[in-house]
Amino acid sequence: GATRGEHLFYRTAETARTIVIDYSSPNVAKPMHVGHIRSTLIGDGLSKTLRFVGHRVITDNHLGDWGTQFGMIIYGYKHLVDAEAYAKNPVQELGRLYKRVRQIIDFHAAGQQLPILQDRIAKQRTELEELESTQEEKDKKKRKEIGRRRAKISEQEEQAKELEAKLAAANTDVELLSLSDQHANIAQEVLTETAKLHAGDEENVALWNEFLPYCREDIRRIYDRLGIHFDHELGESFYHDQLEGVVESLDEKVLSEESEGATCVFMKQYDTPMIIRKKDGAFLYATTDLATIQYRVSTWHPTTMLYVVDHRQHQHFEKKYSPQVYH
Repeated sequence: GATRGEHLFYRTAETARTIVIDYSSPNVAKPMHVGHIRSTLIGDGLSKTLRFVGHRVITDNHLGDWGTQFGMIIYGYKHLVDAEAYAKNPVQELGRLYKRVRQIIDFHAAGQQLPILQDRIAKQRTELEELESTQEEKDKKKRKEIGRRRAKISEQEEQAKELEAKLAAANTDVELLSLSDQHANIAQEVLTETAKLHAGDEENVALWNEFLPYCREDIRRIYDRLGIHFDHELGESFYHDQLEGVVESLDEKVLSEESEGATCVFMKQYDTPMIIRKKDGAFLYATTDLATIQYRVSTWHPTTMLYVVDHRQHQHFEKKYSPQVYH
């Protein structure tokens, strides 16, 4: 039992565990949003509580400091920067550039996707009408199939409405329309800038080194206001040189296979594979996460690793921690 002066409502852990907690983890090239604040506060509360009861806790802020978002900012800086605004407030101008490039990419994507989606909906409606006309009233299997198809069409119609809304909003933005005409191949060019950065291109690496301190300083101000401190802040860039080893390791274990030029891990319980290297040789976020797990296990030897993330990422983690990947 507790003695005088001790807390009465907890017990110290009988066996101290080493626990790695991954939380917050914003993309440093974009403004933090409420989802990051939620993850940050929950993760900080967990780390303090687990330390309080006697566990060894290691907190790691897995910053997004290397991905496509930097390709977007680099492209924006090369083509759209307001030099005076950048000199006055670099972070604000970098945020504006990211947002503008994102808007142009989304506008082009919506314009390409909407007619395809509309054609698909029309075709599925025709097929549904044919199915309904041949359905027997007591045929439960057909009724179930009709319900499934109706739900699918309804879902796609919602997607079409969202795309239509994006296009309508863009059509009121004269500057955006002009920029979209001037940057017709922006999505591919952003990927090219990202690939050049990852390949060590001198100009892009120099820009990355220039932008990153501004971005990290901006995030640090938010953490300081919240009183949040991390043991480590090992971003995606830290693991870049380890990604080839991840792919080789899975290949050696005969866990990966090529599919349409990409290197994938197929799992029986999922319709889609975990892609670890794209056809063009680029690695994906899943590859970085696997490298992160390998590093944490070999460096800190944890008994437990906790991630504070949105529930929509559940399948990503189920795939990543599949026994198939680690057999």
